[in-house]
Amino acid sequence: MPAWPSILGAAAGGIAGAVAVGWTRERNIRNRLLAALEAEAGQQAPNLPDPDRSDLPPPVGAYLRRALPPDPRPIVLARLTQRGRIRTDPLSDRWLPFAATHVAAPRAPGFVWDARVSTVPGVHIRVVDSFVSGEGRGRVAVASTVPLGSAGPGVEMNEAALQRLLAEGPWTPSLLLPSERLRWSARSDDSAEATLSTDATTVSVEFTFNEEGEIGRIYTPARWRSVRGGFEPCAWEGRFADYTDHDGWRIPRTGEVGWHIGGEWRSVFECTIDSIEFEMPI
Repeated sequence: MPAWPSILGAAAGGIAGAVAVGWTRERNIRNRLLAALEAEAGQQAPNLPDPDRSDLPPPVGAYLRRALPPDPRPIVLARLTQRGRIRTDPLSDRWLPFAATHVAAPRAPGFVWDARVSTVPGVHIRVVDSFVSGEGRGRVAVASTVPLGSAGPGVEMNEAALQRLLAEGPWTPSLLLPSERLRWSARSDDSAEATLSTDATTVSVEFTFNEEGEIGRIYTPARWRSVRGGFEPCAWEGRFADYTDHDGWRIPRTGEVGWHIGGEWRSVFECTIDSIEFEMPI
């Protein structure tokens, strides 16, 4: 009787075991990030500053009065599900569909974005971006199992991740209230700059408000972009639309971001919010 069937069987068993180990490892990494984020969120004081403060730039005050419910409680955790498309290279014309869960802790501050990106039929890439405990990280794994690459923590990743959290403030509006971590400065009649700080990292994003008093655009002239061999600062812009009321909070259902490359804005991320849940203090 030939030996190769038993050899193939043993090899298949070994591959299956390796896949199981890899899948468990990647799942545990995600779970540890989420547990740490939730623990930090639970340690924050359950109070909100007054959005009617007279020293706020006028468009910011108008936005907060519109975006927050009466007598709002702080958002401890926001859990969003997203679907959309993404491209890894702003100069490429290839878009990849994705589905993601996004957990944000506005007062920590931090987030964990966990996306399943389809590449070819039957194959996907797991992408996990996070800012937890003051550290920005990115991790990519083939089929949620085989690590393909990781980045951070470091100055560039920390700043880029915190900047992302700030820019996505329209999905967690209590983040945009002035606080010991966040301050606003006027830029024009319809724009203002928000600066968000942690113990070691400070970033800024410019917000532009539309005629309805909603945030329509975010922009920064320099956000760290990953390039071959390292990072480079690049102008970064995002757009929000299709606002809807969610339990008294006014939230955009769609968003996209992209880079300014060679004088042209190139979108790299487009998404629709399918669901959103806010966890409030007890």
